[in-house]
Amino acid sequence: MISDAIFAAYNEAHNRGWNKIYWAIDIHNTIADSNYKNNMPDVIDEAMVTLKDLKKYPETVLILFSSCYPASYDAYIKNFAKYGVNFDYFNENPLVSNTETGDFSKKFYFNIILEDKAGFIKKDWEIILPTVEIARKSICIEK
Repeated sequence: MISDAIFAAYNEAHNRGWNKIYWAIDIHNTIADSNYKNNMPDVIDEAMVTLKDLKKYPETVLILFSSCYPASYDAYIKNFAKYGVNFDYFNENPLVSNTETGDFSKKFYFNIILEDKAGFIKKDWEIILPTVEIARKSICIEK
């Protein structure tokens, strides 16, 4: 369940002294309804509201995660920006480098993934912000 992933991410960040939570977010059937055509899919309103509000937290880093071709990256970024949702990266996380135990050259680092093929469902959008609020308070990010 997405709430478990959120709590785990905040606890790990707290325990390791990290100040970022990296969210990898799929486009099709996660933040936009997939139409499997060449035009821009319709956004899911609850997703846009939630993502816009997530960016209010200083620890949030939003990464678009998609198998679309790089030629369409800018169009997606501009489309979501019209809703006030600004992503930090697209299919990459340059803030986390390779370590002794992790090679992030082909799989970028993230704490939470929102992806329909990983079990995320549209109804999950309504529990993300309340869960983040509880997680932030329970680990003393914000009182």
